[in-house]
Amino acid sequence: MTDLDWPNLGEHIERLEVAYQHCLVCSRQCGTDRHQGAESAYCGLDTRAFVYKALLSKGEEAIISPTFLVDLGGCSLRCLFCSEWPHVVDPRAGGAVSLEPAWLAAAVARHKAAGARSLSFVGGDPTVSLLAIVRALSGVPLQDRLPLVWNCNGLASEVARDVLRPLVACWIVDLKFSANCGKRLAATAQIDYVAEVEATLDMAHAEALDKPAPASAMPRLIIRHLVMPEHLDCCTTPIIE
Repeated sequence: MTDLDWPNLGEHIERLEVAYQHCLVCSRQCGTDRHQGAESAYCGLDTRAFVYKALLSKGEEAIISPTFLVDLGGCSLRCLFCSEWPHVVDPRAGGAVSLEPAWLAAAVARHKAAGARSLSFVGGDPTVSLLAIVRALSGVPLQDRLPLVWNCNGLASEVARDVLRPLVACWIVDLKFSANCGKRLAATAQIDYVAEVEATLDMAHAEALDKPAPASAMPRLIIRHLVMPEHLDCCTTPIIE
């Protein structure tokens, strides 16, 4: 099996449809029936995903670039410093359009022809849009597929990690801050932020050990950390250690 096989998409869709009935996709575990609407969902989403920006990016890590970068609204965090804030709090902001299989298939083929080496989902956070993403991926023909990069905040439930594990070629996980600072900076008081992100990192790292990529390929795991003023001692140093 290769990184382009994306196995069992139909089964993953069925499993996520069940998970969305009492939402268990991100670490918030908010329990919203997203089939009935987005009103009480923390991420502000129903079963759809909303694309507010899509482009061929050469500005990501060199090992995955150029990448077809798809930005999706909605997130499981509320970082006070977020540069994408309007799209985090309102996934439909700025004329965002619904992610549909036909659009993604055509866009991936077009960007692959233009030189894209990978397909990156980012946000916001893409995990909260997982059902719509898997539905859209099912419409991309094998010959047009690109290695999938999951650029996320790490707050994925066990269900989400199980679905993503066989699909993702490279995990890019943000490890932003310590548990205490996360409560103030990103509204994480109701979740165990560090433990939840570490669970995703452990899974991705185990995959890297189990099936290491060739030297010429992209790595299984990239960890990003935002160094913030006055947070070196409380966040950066403990995270590096």
